[in-house]
Amino acid sequence: MRTYSIRRTPIVLFAILATFSLIAGVVPLAEAAPGEYSDLVFIYRDSRGVPIFPTWGELDVPLDCVQPFSEVDPGADSAITDPTYAGLVTYVDNLGIWLLPLWGSAVEEGVVIDDDDPNTDPVVVTEEYLEVLGVEACDVIAQADANYAAFMDEVPLSRLNLGRAPERVLRQQYAEVSLMLAGATSPIGLDAAGRLTANGVAIDSSPMNQSIFRELLVYGALENKDKNGGGNGVFFELPMGPLEIAAMALGVAADKSTPISVDTVAYMNRIYGIPDATNLDRVISDVEGTDEDFFEFDPFSYNRADTYKGCFEGYVYVDGIPELTRGYFTTPSDGDVDESGWVFGGGASAGDISGFALWADDARRVNLFMHDNAMLRWDPVGSDTLCRELFPTDPEPD
Repeated sequence: MRTYSIRRTPIVLFAILATFSLIAGVVPLAEAAPGEYSDLVFIYRDSRGVPIFPTWGELDVPLDCVQPFSEVDPGADSAITDPTYAGLVTYVDNLGIWLLPLWGSAVEEGVVIDDDDPNTDPVVVTEEYLEVLGVEACDVIAQADANYAAFMDEVPLSRLNLGRAPERVLRQQYAEVSLMLAGATSPIGLDAAGRLTANGVAIDSSPMNQSIFRELLVYGALENKDKNGGGNGVFFELPMGPLEIAAMALGVAADKSTPISVDTVAYMNRIYGIPDATNLDRVISDVEGTDEDFFEFDPFSYNRADTYKGCFEGYVYVDGIPELTRGYFTTPSDGDVDESGWVFGGGASAGDISGFALWADDARRVNLFMHDNAMLRWDPVGSDTLCRELFPTDPEPD
């Protein structure tokens, strides 16, 4: 049992409500099913993207009881002045995150509230006490001077919210993709970021790229289809594998200034209903703690230096002034190219859903770079032909 000598403070019940009411398109907390209100917040996951659920001994863990985290140390915030629940904050060293304390953990630890008032008795946080407070075991602790719920961050989807539109909208977008690819008179290619190209023209539309993302994770291929979703049995030959193309499609579909995370990928899969709809043998089911299924990305791997090893030539805007720049997208191990022109300062690699998310975010970053500057020439994804022309003696990126 953990005992603290503190000043008793009123519970701020609206804190969690306020946090989630800001999330567009999410069912209000009062109307949500268990776990649904946390749809768009960053939560603790394993390498597969499956939530890591709290484990309590005597207290039952409700279904879909997720564990939100913060990348900011809540204990270092001056607004957290009540030390009662500080011991329930867990730091995950290898991830650099803080797991925010849940009321269930306070019950499990037998936290005692003692306000040093001789006229009142110390209060042990129990399940019955949670009912008095009007909170649930899976709620993040939110008190006037210990508002850990304020450290939860929503996962920004921005332009990716098309997934909430009627299915016919996505079918129409994919029909546009089909028309464009069917008109290609040369092999379908990729641009520098990873957008599919037909006759040298890239598919730039966010809705069209989202339709590509879903099509590939559900069917593992791109078939020529009409606006009603009917296919004619003709499949387009792609320059890379389906998951690789899907990752880049997600990246270029996203808002160019909004990073893509593992949570972004996991929530997009849920919004599009991919685990339920996929024809691929890539479903993680029967996960203890939830009745939700998840898309299995393993085996999948990504290496930035092999993917974005190419070069560019164009006008890069520095302080609003365009400067002719020639450089690598990814810094080579021994290059002598002006760093101000590079998109990536070095290589990176990952596997499973982390690799998928990293590839998607790298595609987003290159796409942002290409849009923000006036490019004259560039290497497509996976190529370094222009590098050999511009820097014939430079080593290839690691």
